Amino acid sequence: MVTKSTFSLSFYLRNDKANKDKTAPVYMRVTVNGKRAEIAINRRFDINRWENGQPSGNKPDSRQLKEYMLSLRSRVYKIQQDFADRNELPTADQIKNRFQGRDRISKSIFEVFDFHNQQIQTGTIPPANISKSI
Repeated sequence: MVTKSTFSLSFYLRNDKANKDKTAPVYMRVTVNGKRAEIAINRRFDINRWENGQPSGNKPDSRQLKEYMLSLRSRVYKIQQDFADRNELPTADQIKNRFQGRDRISKSIFEVFDFHNQQIQTGTIPPANISKSI
């Protein structure tokens, strides 16, 4: 049985990392049941033109960052919906890992070859396929 959880998504500037030209990195914060995960979105913005969690004004750089933030928001909501479709309650870290692609299992080429060689040695690959793979 799945119970309800709280979920929120916000953007903020890391003013403590502002540089000389008064720009700071933009971060996205995912909060699930009070537990936070923060993700750097690899963008910087003028700290004097940031209001209420978003860029203010109508300059091209403001509009561009707003559009980018909207696309990130959509991706995170889709991830959250994918968990909900499977009746799973994700943590903030699980959403962050899925967003960053860290939840996928990746194998090195050596692991794939080793697996293939083990299949050939144990005979789990049918003989008709062995000649094709050699």
